[in-house]
Order: sequence, then C-alpha cells, then structure tokens
Amino acid sequence: VSQIGEGVSIVDEEERFVFANAAAEKVFGVKPGGLVGRNLSEFTSVKDYTKLMQKTQERKAGKADHYELEILSKTGMTRQIIVTASPLLNRNGEFEGVLGITHDITETRELEAQLRQAQKMEAIGTLAGGIAHDFNNILMAMIGYADMVRLNASEDSQISSDIEAVLKAGMRAKELVKQILVFSRQMDHELKPVMPHLVFKEALKLLRASLPSTIDIVQEIHADCGAVLADPTQLHQVLMNLCTNAHYAMRNSGGTLTVALQRVDFDASVKESHLQLAEGSYIKLTVSDTGHGMDKKTQERMFDPFFTTKPVGEGTGMGMATTHGIISSLGGTINVISEENIGTTFEIYLPRIEPQAFWGDDGAGQSIETRGKGKALYVDDEEQIALLGQRMLEHLGYSIISFTKSTEAFRHFQANPMDFDFVITDQTMPDMTGTELSQRILQLRPDIPIILVTGYSEQVTPEKAKSIGIKEYIMKPLVLSELGEAISRVLEREQKSESI
Repeated sequence: VSQIGEGVSIVDEEERFVFANAAAEKVFGVKPGGLVGRNLSEFTSVKDYTKLMQKTQERKAGKADHYELEILSKTGMTRQIIVTASPLLNRNGEFEGVLGITHDITETRELEAQLRQAQKMEAIGTLAGGIAHDFNNILMAMIGYADMVRLNASEDSQISSDIEAVLKAGMRAKELVKQILVFSRQMDHELKPVMPHLVFKEALKLLRASLPSTIDIVQEIHADCGAVLADPTQLHQVLMNLCTNAHYAMRNSGGTLTVALQRVDFDASVKESHLQLAEGSYIKLTVSDTGHGMDKKTQERMFDPFFTTKPVGEGTGMGMATTHGIISSLGGTINVISEENIGTTFEIYLPRIEPQAFWGDDGAGQSIETRGKGKALYVDDEEQIALLGQRMLEHLGYSIISFTKSTEAFRHFQANPMDFDFVITDQTMPDMTGTELSQRILQLRPDIPIILVTGYSEQVTPEKAKSIGIKEYIMKPLVLSELGEAISRVLEREQKSESI
C-alpha cells in the first residue's frame, strides 16, 4: 500500500488522518509522515468541507461513493482529485472511519481547460476573420471617400479639419481590426520602433474622459526614456487593459490611478531581484491603483484566459490574459504587487532600443501622394469600392477599367492582354477569387504586375501571394497615398527587370 501510485488514506470519525501512504502525502503537499494526525478540514474550503460532512454521514450509513473534490495543497496550489470512499466498520459493525483512495486529476482538468480554450479561440478566430473582412470593406469606403473629400477641401478650412478627424478615427478602427486578428491568431502583428510615451499619453487622454471624477490620474511619464520594438496598437491596449482593471478596483470608493514611465538599466549587481530579466536597458511602465487589491488565489490565476472576478456580463476574463500575451511576445515581463484593501501595482519591463528615424503614423494624410502613368485593370465585387478605386487611380494619374465580376474582368483581359500596365484585384469574390484570377492572368502574361487587396482572407497569406507571382499584398482599408506607393513600387520593379 505504501508504494502504490494511488493515494491511500484512512480518516477516523473526527476526519483525522490515521494512515496515509506516500502518494497521498504528495497530493496533499506534506512531507513524509506529515499527514497523520491532521484534520481533513485543513485541506478543504468551507464549502467543500460541508460537502465532505454530508459524504461522511453517507459512509456512516454504510454507503461507498465516488466523487470529485478540490483540495488546498500545503504547497499553496489547489488540486483536483477523484475520491473513492468506503466505510470502515469494526467487528461489531460499528463505523470507525473512511478508507479513501485518491487519484490526482489536476493535470487532466488543466488539459481539458486548455482544450476548451483552444476551441473558444478557434471559434473567435473564425468570427474575427469574417468580421474583419466585412468591416474592412466598410472602412475602405469610409476612409477612401473621406480621403477624396480632403483633396477638394482648403487646407485651412473647417471641412479639412473635420475630415482629418474622420480619417484618424477610421485608421484607429483599422488598427483595432488588425489587433482583433492578431489576438485571435489570424495574422501576425507588425513590430516597429515606437516611442511609448506618445502612445501612453494619447491613451490617457481617452481614458480621462471615460473615468469618473472620483478617480484621480497621476502621470509620471518621462519623454526621454527611449523606444521599444512593438505594435503601437498593442501598447495602447496594454495600458487600457491595466487602467480598466484599476478603474474596476476603485469603482465604489474612488482613489488614485498612477501611470509612470521611465528607463531602467539592469546589470549583474541588480539582476538578482529581477531574475527573469537579462542584463540590459528597459523601459518600465508602472500602473498603480488604490483599490481593493487581490488575494493570493486571484493573483495566481489573474493571467489565465477567461478567468474573471467580475459578475457575468461585466467581463470576459481575456483582458489580463491578452496583456500578458502581448508583453511576453515583445520579450518583456510583467510583475504584480497587490495587497488586499491597499491596492495593486503592475510593473512592465520592455527591452529598450535607441530611437532612430521616427515618423508619425496616425494614418491621416501624412504621406506624399505618388502619382504615375499607365492603364490599370481594377476588380472588386463591391460596386461602391470599385467606383472608389477608379476615382483614386484617376486622381493619381492612371487610366482605369473596373469590374465588379472577376469572370468578366478575366474575359476582358483575355481579349486585350497587352492593354494594361498593372492589375489590382480584391481577394474574396464569387465565381473566381483574386488569387485564381491572378493565376489565370499570369498564364496569359507572366510579366504583368498584380496587386492583391483584401479585407481579410484565411486562404491567402503574403507568402502564398508572392509564390503565385503577385507583386504586392495590401490589407484594406487603403488610403490614397498607400495605394499610390504600392503601384509605384510594382511599376519600378517591372521597369528594372525589363532593363536587365
């Protein structure tokens, strides 16, 4: 009995252990010999101990049972066990205790939770892809037509200012869609040098408007802390998630939210206190609140997907899991210090890089339009976007023939293959997708540059598009300058290949 893999233990009438083998001691997290003499109540919650008392009454009535139980291991972890309990009777048939055989199923339950999470993420990913495609098509029309209005407005007019605001909001929505796809693992995020103090200051402006006046915001953001390699939308999301949690912790009593940003350097002399960090220079983001704090159990699970302490309908449990995932993907770490009734502090460390050649990227009219000459075939199954594409290309100096049916576009190209200098096609279309259309066109004329534009498609990646022979892969929505630059790139490459 002492050597078998299943936990075997005996408790007396008062729920005190009188025997336990090594496997049982391991499950309960005690040293050899450390279980005998202790009461079962030490290892269970009040709720589960009440359940055990009911089970004990059944044992006294002579009934055996098989049930699942959560125990509080002395290692500080909760364990899920399956218990097979049988009554022990003396020679007179009187109840003396319970023989319990326990099987630790903690890892099994964790694997089941991971499987459920994976299934949820798969469902979220499928939903996100569909939303992204439709929403990006809507944004394409909104941003594109706003861009065209901007071209005809005086730079110092109120209309121009209003349109710039519309374009900025539209591009923020574009980044949000991209972030949804990144989160649902439908696309990789794009890392670039970012000055985090600019991102965080902008986020705090938005946050101030949404927080009640009972919460004070204290900013200690140093502009000279340097840069990080990141996606600015992800940094924005990290701060918003942390501040949203802080708001929830102070929603009833009010308090102070402190956001600090500074540069810190770690070398061998200070590495001991930050074992998870390599030596080097970091940017440290600190978010502190004076809310109700967290107990140890909540701190242990706070980064688990779908874990939340909020009531049903008030939280998904994904905010902190997403935050942890973003920080880890950027090579950083996150440290949590929390005390009940005192507050919580999050410390985030991200590897610092030297700021070089930064440019504004608010998405509205920052780039110079690249004009050119040539004739284009433009294909998109949505008439509104096809008309927009025609107007944008004509403004850039190109002549264009547009189609809303890919089959008709191919027939026209088949009859006039040398009439066009380049092709722009949407990906998701009935009858013939953009990649299928591209392959047929390239069979007729292998040298023609093709630009594939998509709201979102799980069937084609930039790598697959390139392997087909497509020269540029662009995500909707497009701004005029972005489209002009893409056309200029493919035509320049074509001219260089012809001159070789």
